[in-house]
Amino acid sequence: MAGHIHGKDGCEGSRGPAGHDWEARMRTITEIQPNITKWFDRDVWTADVNDAGYTVTRR
Repeated sequence: MAGHIHGKDGCEGSRGPAGHDWEARMRTITEIQPNITKWFDRDVWTADVNDAGYTVTRR
């Protein structure tokens, strides 16, 4: 953090409601990520990949 004084980086208020609390920021990010099992259908994806000329092989 070149040019920054420890604890005073000039970005007060610019990090949202969690501020500088790393754990709170990570919880917020985790909560807003999409539910992949709700939106991702493996069979549809595999069919689309196959239609594009590729093969899906499960390991």
